Amino acid sequence: MREIEVKKIDVFTTRPFCGNPAGIITMADGLTLEDMQRIAAVLNLAECSFVMMPDTPESIFRVRFFTQSVELDLSSHSLIAACFGILEEGRIPLQHGITSVQFDTNIGQVPLDIYFDSQPGSMDGSSE
Repeated sequence: MREIEVKKIDVFTTRPFCGNPAGIITMADGLTLEDMQRIAAVLNLAECSFVMMPDTPESIFRVRFFTQSVELDLSSHSLIAACFGILEEGRIPLQHGITSVQFDTNIGQVPLDIYFDSQPGSMDGSSE
């Protein structure tokens, strides 16, 4: 098996090792169902997301979700973690305000709005 980068992202928090952890593989193209299931079992987190190229032209990525034992049709916290992971890598171009994207999942296309402030501090009136 090839070398795979795995991220552990804590969702619903700004503090490390708090919130709801999810495992994320942001470059999952080429992994088989068995590969994804084995990786999720080894990571032993509530859920793991596997990000790959989309099935449809309207979506930016396809995401599959696994627990240690089964594939899920959708995991909202794991989808948020996957989105954060690919945002970290600069793979979603952001604009000031709202960037709307869609992800392909087993239940179909899931829309997600990303709120981005290109001028930090401008929303709350502070100058820092």
